[in-house]
Amino acid sequence: MKTGDKNSVSKNAWIYCRVVSNENNSIEAQRDGLIRFANEHGFNIAGISRDIGSGLDFSRKGLSETKQAVCSKNADVVLVFNVSRIGRETLKTLDYMKELNALGAEFFSPIDGVIDITSHK
Repeated sequence: MKTGDKNSVSKNAWIYCRVVSNENNSIEAQRDGLIRFANEHGFNIAGISRDIGSGLDFSRKGLSETKQAVCSKNADVVLVFNVSRIGRETLKTLDYMKELNALGAEFFSPIDGVIDITSHK
């Protein structure tokens, strides 16, 4: 899995978690896995946002907090369990990710490593 050079300067990561409903503490498991991933790959955890709700609604508080962290240069990296945690509507998800990419953020996942959306027009 490609996650960057461990000898480089540590990047500040913002963790974003989302579940539809929090049965069986699934959001905590997602958060814990992403914290572990961040620590294993040398990311500094700048903050954590979480949402419980539909992936079709892009007016979620956690998405706004994540975007604000990138805009204010508090985060260089956004860590997500997988892309579907950002959203379940492909075009809106890509638009959100492209917007944060344009602000300088990279997306990483413990499943996919670097999430490269540049090939998606």
